[in-house]
Amino acid sequence: MTERLTAGDNNHPVAPASGTRLGAAEAYGGLQEVPEHTGGSALPITRLVAAVLRYEWLLLGLSGIGIGGSSVATRFIDPEYIANATIYIATQANNRQGPISSAELLAGDNWVQLVRTFAVTDPVVRKTRLFLEAAKEDSLVFQGIQLDLNFFLAGKYSLHVDQAGRKFTLSASQGREVQTGDVGDSIGGVLGLRWAPRARALGKNRDISFTLTTPRDASISLLARLKTVLAGVQGNNASFMVLTLSDGDAHRASKVLNALLDQFVSVAADLKKAKITELTEDLAEQLRIADSTLRASESSLETFRVETITQPREDQSPVPIGLDQGHTGVTTNYFQKRLALSAILKDRKEIEEVLRRGGEKGMVPVDAFHTIPSAKQAPDLVGVLSEVSMSESEIRALGVRYTDDKK
Repeated sequence: MTERLTAGDNNHPVAPASGTRLGAAEAYGGLQEVPEHTGGSALPITRLVAAVLRYEWLLLGLSGIGIGGSSVATRFIDPEYIANATIYIATQANNRQGPISSAELLAGDNWVQLVRTFAVTDPVVRKTRLFLEAAKEDSLVFQGIQLDLNFFLAGKYSLHVDQAGRKFTLSASQGREVQTGDVGDSIGGVLGLRWAPRARALGKNRDISFTLTTPRDASISLLARLKTVLAGVQGNNASFMVLTLSDGDAHRASKVLNALLDQFVSVAADLKKAKITELTEDLAEQLRIADSTLRASESSLETFRVETITQPREDQSPVPIGLDQGHTGVTTNYFQKRLALSAILKDRKEIEEVLRRGGEKGMVPVDAFHTIPSAKQAPDLVGVLSEVSMSESEIRALGVRYTDDKK
């Protein structure tokens, strides 16, 4: 039950005075009971419309600012595209490695270092023409342009075609004239370019600006935009290398990444082929040494039998009882020392032969010593041979990572 309060009612302790603002509300029906909001129903549509109409200019202004900012962003901010690729790398199991088996080509992060070497990026730069910066509308003009690897001048240049479309003028950024000639002739030979654009692509009364950078600088810029991550597979001798390339042109990003993958596979195949060829040569050398050793051993055995035909042997006929001289231990010791001496002399000849062939070739084949028993039983020599093998492996890895001009 509700009770209406009248202004100036002295009989009610909470009635408003007649001179107050609450009392002035009496003329409009006094104070009315406000229904409680139950929370179950939404705000009335009329209130929402009223709020929108009340702040219509603010909402229109914010919407205009958002639309204008989006237009400016799409017009002045260049988009960035990302191309991804994954390479599966199978590694050799450790239990398959042996004294004459081919070791793993590269291990761990060396694959990442290989894909980031200039042996991979420089050919990609030349193939995809990353050394050239020009407007997209001039792409047909530069179609087929190539670099002279022996001579190249980087810089900013401008190509002007006259109104008749018959003459061209190639100028440097300072306005210095570099070359003039007829349309259809080769352009940029003095700059180290192999470029002969068609007359239809050049057009008439046209100025074409472009910038040339060195392939090495273009490779460095490419590596700055290339991200490589190597992830191993648990429980399996394999890895995945993920390549990510960012570029402002989506078509160019995919084209460069595909060329990068092809060149990486080609370089890895060349390295594997060189390693297998080297292993084949080492195995052939070991086979030749083993065959030579076998023939020498057979010849030595025959010579030994001839020279010791009159000496006592272990396979002699039994001596009758009473005639045994009791020198069995001495005879056994004699034969053991003769065999040891023969083995040492044979190993010495093999070592001298290996050193002689090494002097003729300019290098000593380390693997040849592994077939000589005396060499394998010498701890100091085995340690030296292991150090030499490790040094050769490091040299091959450095040769993959660095080019000839970085030696």
